[in-house]
Amino acid sequence: ITNDAEAALVRRIFETYLETGSIRATTDAINAAGGRTKSYLSNGGQARGGQLFVSNSIQGILTSSVYIGKREVNKQNKNKDQTSFKESERYQVVSATWEPIVDERLFGMVQSKISENRELVKYDQWKTFPFIFTKRMRCLDCGAEVRTDSGHG
Repeated sequence: ITNDAEAALVRRIFETYLETGSIRATTDAINAAGGRTKSYLSNGGQARGGQLFVSNSIQGILTSSVYIGKREVNKQNKNKDQTSFKESERYQVVSATWEPIVDERLFGMVQSKISENRELVKYDQWKTFPFIFTKRMRCLDCGAEVRTDSGHG
């Protein structure tokens, strides 16, 4: 059973993304307009959800085929060689039993924009920052150069 208010919010998220072209800007706009995550009671009776959206949740909504009435089957095999599986074990997207919330044209436009943005944020923004001891340290046991990476979490 579709919750009309939640369905309207999902459609607004898709439309806002097309307007802004940015997941961060979409998150900010949805939150500013009063959008909140789904509220529910846990099995223990505690209230959950109803929080501000974060970018990861907006991205999850924008990339989920659930909203166009599709369902992923054998998702754990999605990025594996499909020829090594029996037909019943292969990853596939099939029609779901529920009605779509977002039309396929809108969904496709959003996926195209996400791909386009992914291409824009490439190598010059993914810089490697050398450490002070890069190429100056060697393993005392085998003499191999010690390599390090930087990151953030």
